[in-house]
Amino acid sequence: MTQEVLRIAAISDTHFGASESRHRWNGILTYNEYRSNVKKMSQEADVIIHCGDFTDQGDKESLKIAASIFSDATKPVLGVLGNHDIRQDFEMATEILSEEGGITLFDGNWMVDTYQDQRVGFIGMPGFQPRKDHHLDKELQISQQAYNEMSGQQTTRFRQEIRRVQGKKNIAFFHFDQIRSSSSEPETHPAEEIIVSEFAKLVDDYHYQVSLMLHGHDHRNIDRPATTPKKVRVENVAARINIEMNPGVPYRLIDVPLR
Repeated sequence: MTQEVLRIAAISDTHFGASESRHRWNGILTYNEYRSNVKKMSQEADVIIHCGDFTDQGDKESLKIAASIFSDATKPVLGVLGNHDIRQDFEMATEILSEEGGITLFDGNWMVDTYQDQRVGFIGMPGFQPRKDHHLDKELQISQQAYNEMSGQQTTRFRQEIRRVQGKKNIAFFHFDQIRSSSSEPETHPAEEIIVSEFAKLVDDYHYQVSLMLHGHDHRNIDRPATTPKKVRVENVAARINIEMNPGVPYRLIDVPLR
C-alpha cells in the first residue's frame, strides 16, 4: 500500500468450471494463470474483492476449484455470490467458498477495517433487482414472487446497514451491474440511455458516505468510466473486460485515497 492510499484488487465473473475443458467466460486464462494472478493481487493490494460468479454452474466441484484458487491469497478476500454461484444451492456455495477458500462473503452486511489510522467500511450484496424478467437463470428453482421478495429484503438490509457505516471512505460492492447501457454498444449512445439500478439510486441517497461502487455481471460490453447521478465512482470489474484492457490480467487495481 502506498502512503495514505488503500489499494483494492477487484475481480468478478471468473466463471470457473469443474474442469478447464468446460465452457467459461473467463477471458481465456488457465487456472494456473488465475492462481498466479491471485498471488500477484496479494502482493499488489491491501484487500481483494470478488464481485460474484466465481463459478459457471454453481456445482460442488467448480466451487471447490474457486475456493482452492483464492485460498492462495495472502490478503483478505471479500466477496458476494453471483447468479451462477447459486444455480444449485445457496448454502453450499456459501459454505465451500467461505470455509475452504477463506473468503468473507457479504449478503447485505458490512464490516470496518483500519488502514493508515483511517476507518474504511465495506458493504456488499449480490444486488438482485425487482423486475418482470429477473436475471436469475432458468435452472434456479425460485419463483418470481420469491425472487422479488428477496430483492426487497436486500433493499431494506442495505438501508439499515449503510446507516451504521460511519465516515466517508466506504466501499459498496455488488454482483449485478449497477450502471449499464440499454444497448450492446454503450459507447455509441448518449447518457440518457444509460440505465441506473435501484441500488445505485440507494447509494446516491448516501453518496456522502460511499466513495466507490464495484460490480461485475456485465462482461459483454466494453468498459467505460461511470459515476452514479450524484458522482459516486463506479467500476465494472468483470474479469473478461479487465483482460481485454490489460491482456493476461483479470483484475483491476483501484486506489482509494484515505485522506
